[in-house]
Amino acid sequence: MDREISKEEIKKRRNKKIIRAGAIVLIIFTCFIIVEKWLGQSVNRADLTFSTVDRGTIEVSVNASGKVVPIFEEIINSPINSRIIETYKKSGDAVDAGTPILKLDLQSAETDYQKGQDDEQMRISKLQQLKVDQNTKLTDLAMQIRVAQMKLNRMRVEMHSEKYLDSIGASTRDNVHQKEMNYNVARIELEQQKQTNQIRLISLIVISAILIVLFISLFRLSKIRKALKYSESEIRKAAETVRVTNEIKNRFLSNMSYNIRTPLNNVVGFSQLIASEPNIDEKTREEYSAIIHQSSERLMRLVNDVLDLSRLEAKMMKFQIQDYDAVALCNEVCYMARMNNEKTGIQVRFTPEVESLSLRTDTTRLGYALLSTLTYPHEHETEGQQEERIIRFTLSRKGEMLYFRILNSPLADEAFTSQETGIRHEINQLLLAYFGGSYQVNARGTEGPEIVFTYPIASESE
Repeated sequence: MDREISKEEIKKRRNKKIIRAGAIVLIIFTCFIIVEKWLGQSVNRADLTFSTVDRGTIEVSVNASGKVVPIFEEIINSPINSRIIETYKKSGDAVDAGTPILKLDLQSAETDYQKGQDDEQMRISKLQQLKVDQNTKLTDLAMQIRVAQMKLNRMRVEMHSEKYLDSIGASTRDNVHQKEMNYNVARIELEQQKQTNQIRLISLIVISAILIVLFISLFRLSKIRKALKYSESEIRKAAETVRVTNEIKNRFLSNMSYNIRTPLNNVVGFSQLIASEPNIDEKTREEYSAIIHQSSERLMRLVNDVLDLSRLEAKMMKFQIQDYDAVALCNEVCYMARMNNEKTGIQVRFTPEVESLSLRTDTTRLGYALLSTLTYPHEHETEGQQEERIIRFTLSRKGEMLYFRILNSPLADEAFTSQETGIRHEINQLLLAYFGGSYQVNARGTEGPEIVFTYPIASESE
């Protein structure tokens, strides 16, 4: 049972609530003051400096980084859908037919092509399966049409028979009407089957046409792939050829610059000495003149060899062709070699294994090629003065070819390898090749370094 609360009790409870609310407000106010003091300014006003700002232009230097781009850019598009890895030519460079200008990422193109081919093959397979299904359905439908036609013919016969029986009073009109209805339903079903058959036939024709187009597309893709592989192979060959050619050119120019600079410095230096010292004694002058003369001859030989090499490579060399005895030519070359080798310690022993044999050749250039194998390279003549070297020179015939074999040749010795000897080897090789022969160098033969010339008795130059 509820007890009545007195007014005093109610008043006490109300006062407690008011006191509690006031205490809460006081606590919140106090916390607010504390937080404001804590977050407020920590700098005294006396520590601040105030200045007046004037009106005007403010000049500021700003450091920044950026990217410099050209005003004009040359855009090179790939002839196929592939990424360009490298460009071999710049804008404005002259190019010849067949010169590579781009290096393409053919691997990605090959991957894209393979994916496209696989998708094409999958579509063809699906269409072929669809064609087979349509053929099967078309065959079944044709069979159904034949069965329906036979059924319709049978119903037509039954209808006519029923009509005849009705005319003679052996049947009823309802039976005739039923037979007519059955016949009409069968005829309508047959017409529907024929229409369905035509639709399926048209679908089959369309599928066949699509398959033909896809096969043609697949054939073209196969041709494109072959062309792509061929282009890739040709590009790689061309790039490798360009790389090798550049290396050879750079190496050749570097060596040539050194070989030309050395005798040229001798000519210029000693010429300046002679010109700057008018009172130089006669012996010194002759010595300087001899050095200038030797350096000039070496420089002239080097330049002539380079020119001959370029003419042979360009197939623009002019020859003075004549008939000459091979043995007599070898004897003359050996005589000149002995004259040049008086101070070098080289002995030449010539052994012909054939009698006199007429050759049609340029005797001057062939003779100089033989002479180069019987003497020291010009830059090593001084070094070879103390060496005793016996060169065995033989001339033999094998079939329709003459064999010039030079055993212990200084030109084939690896100790005398230089840019000049390399040029001489190339000149001799191209010269013999022009006349249908060959030029072989074996620096590490069993009997010593050797060089073998082969020359056709009936020269191809004729």
